[in-house]
Amino acid sequence: MNSIPLVNQDDEVMVKAPDGSWKMFRAGQLVDMAPVGGPPTLVTPPPIVVPPPVALVQRPVVRTPVNPGQRVSVMDITPPHITVGPVQELRTSIEDYMRLAATPAQRVQRIKEKIAILEKEEYAKRLEGIAAWKMSEVFALYVLLGQESVLGGVSIEDTIAKRKAAGAPVITVEDFQEITKLNNEIRN
Repeated sequence: MNSIPLVNQDDEVMVKAPDGSWKMFRAGQLVDMAPVGGPPTLVTPPPIVVPPPVALVQRPVVRTPVNPGQRVSVMDITPPHITVGPVQELRTSIEDYMRLAATPAQRVQRIKEKIAILEKEEYAKRLEGIAAWKMSEVFALYVLLGQESVLGGVSIEDTIAKRKAAGAPVITVEDFQEITKLNNEIRN
């Protein structure tokens, strides 16, 4: 039988024993129910038998020798399958944005095309796409460059050159100008 938590010495609990009979526990001890009219007597519960722990067998590790110039192929690992739609594509990183096309004008044109595809489906999707674009790393960097330029009282060219010299992520001046045009177009 399992132990029963009792609050104080006067607590009594009726428990059904494995043999089907009902037993009373009082203050953590088993009370033998006497015939009607007789006093109950305390009986010490049987000791709890804990089985000995099972010994685990350790299997030997089989290691295949690897030659220094030989590649080991791993078959068990598969990349996670991530579904990416037009909205998720607009939430792009700086590296992915730079890979879109060779020139800043072409990169911005690709962003416009993605927004246009969403607009053909539904106007609400267009708004989702614009919101995703505004949550991208590229847009955040664009805003940051603009803020640094205005607060520092320097030109965008100087701000970008200063960040590039510090090793911070930057976009080109042409990219900045094209993103400015894009933001004016999607705002209207």
